[in-house]
Amino acid sequence: MERRDLVFFNQISTRIEKLQADPEAQGVKKLSSYQFYRARVRDFRIIYEFNDEEMRVIIIGHRNNVYRNLKLLMKNIRQFKPL
Repeated sequence: MERRDLVFFNQISTRIEKLQADPEAQGVKKLSSYQFYRARVRDFRIIYEFNDEEMRVIIIGHRNNVYRNLKLLMKNIRQFKPL
């Protein structure tokens, strides 16, 4: 793994850890189309959901295509059970 990839992976991991502690932290936005939330890390988005007991990351992707991929994912998952 290249150093810049490792740095980016650490940024994503750190952001997810912070979201676990405070899922509605500053900079988090609720998506209007789904019962999910969005957090930003550079040009990437972490789409997730949470309840009182747990947090579940749904998808991580580049801002140019993460929402389109989320839509396709939700269309293809018929047995999806939200938290």
